[in-house]
Amino acid sequence: MRDSLFWSRMEVMPDFNALIGEPQVRFGEMIASTPWCLKIVAREGHLLTMNPRGLEMIEADSLESVQGLDLYPLVHPSHRERFRAFNAAICSGESGNLKFDLIGLKGTQRSMETWAAPYLLTTGEYAHIAITNDTTERDSAIETVNQQSHALEVASRLAALGELSAGIAHEINNPLTVIAGHAGLLRYQLESGLRDDGQLLESLTAIEKTVERISSITTALRTISNDTSAETQSAIPIRTLIADTLSLCSEKARVRGIEIAVDLDETLVANVNPVQFSQVLMNLLTNSFHALESSLEKRIGIRGIRDADAIRIEFSDSGPPIDRKIAEQMMTPFFTTKTRGVGTGLGLPISRGIMRTHGGDLRYEPGRATTTFIIEVPVGRSSQ
Repeated sequence: MRDSLFWSRMEVMPDFNALIGEPQVRFGEMIASTPWCLKIVAREGHLLTMNPRGLEMIEADSLESVQGLDLYPLVHPSHRERFRAFNAAICSGESGNLKFDLIGLKGTQRSMETWAAPYLLTTGEYAHIAITNDTTERDSAIETVNQQSHALEVASRLAALGELSAGIAHEINNPLTVIAGHAGLLRYQLESGLRDDGQLLESLTAIEKTVERISSITTALRTISNDTSAETQSAIPIRTLIADTLSLCSEKARVRGIEIAVDLDETLVANVNPVQFSQVLMNLLTNSFHALESSLEKRIGIRGIRDADAIRIEFSDSGPPIDRKIAEQMMTPFFTTKTRGVGTGLGLPISRGIMRTHGGDLRYEPGRATTTFIIEVPVGRSSQ
């Protein structure tokens, strides 16, 4: 038990039952079996009464041992001023709810959520009556789910990168071959004394452009593989985001004879998290590459338009149409039509979740001549 200075009991101990009022004398008896804490707190923060569940939460042996005690020291220091202001507002006639951390008399910390309203005392003053719930386990479960969701998101993103890894190697190896060729030509000219300034300038220019190409690939690779936990949304041109992602798979598309056409106004700016948006696009591209393997016509189209306060991006491919029963289930986690070890069944549901956290959406558009998905994202401020 804490010392008397810390708890600072009221100097004058009134008859609490009389203060609360005769009709409420049996308050404790009526609510003894409730699983929530019910309490009445005076304007100064002193506890007037509390049910048995509340006494358990604050780790008190009995109501008599804590009646009249200052409750503010029980609130975690980081939440204490908010709780003090909340209590003052309730005792001034307002109603509301508050989340805060509580430290019991024996040192146990709990997460709490309280709903409070003013309570008229027999003195004519208002106190604070509240129902308070221990949310520690719930908050811990939510945190666990969030961590697991983040882990699944990362796994899905890396799986998509894994499927494109061969293409990425080609994307980098081809420019390196160009650099090596021009570097060899320059060395030959220098060693043979057959220096051609025009050819020298042409080779150096080619090397610079090729280095820029490799730089764009590695930047895109770093973007799509980044941890998004500290990322925030910002206004970014959609065309730039799509170009960065396409740079990772243009070689794979070329080798497979897949044409990728992009029709986007350069002024379209969306408010997105760049890493997460790239993941959505990467998942759609990966699915299209699989769908186009057996198609004679191999084409992917990405078209964007401004629609009120949103940007609508139509992502389509010329692969076979999606069966209605598959379309109904494909947004379900772990549902996949790919062979074991190829698909995780997480790409589309995670992508839809990402877009919805952005205030947008991802959905399949049935009835089109081509397989079409619609991505909706909020318009960035700089385009308004």
